[in-house]
Amino acid sequence: MGLAFLALLIWSILSFWMKTYELTESELIYRSGVLERQVRHLPYHKIQNIHRKQWFFLQPFHLEEIAVDSGGKGAKKNQISLSVVPT
Repeated sequence: MGLAFLALLIWSILSFWMKTYELTESELIYRSGVLERQVRHLPYHKIQNIHRKQWFFLQPFHLEEIAVDSGGKGAKKNQISLSVVPT
């Protein structure tokens, strides 16, 4: 049981560190995945909503969570969630 917990913990940490984003002139590029890398491009003109959430323990570090929504079919497919982003 302890070994399974340790493996899950390591997987979660790797998954978190392998998520990156890049803001270019015309789009948001989101890269994720540990074993199978995925790249998603979201042009700025397709963004419909930006949801910001700042947890109390992130406030001293000026960090927040952002969800960017393009409003297409399939809510999970058209949303990019950035966990810890500087305000």
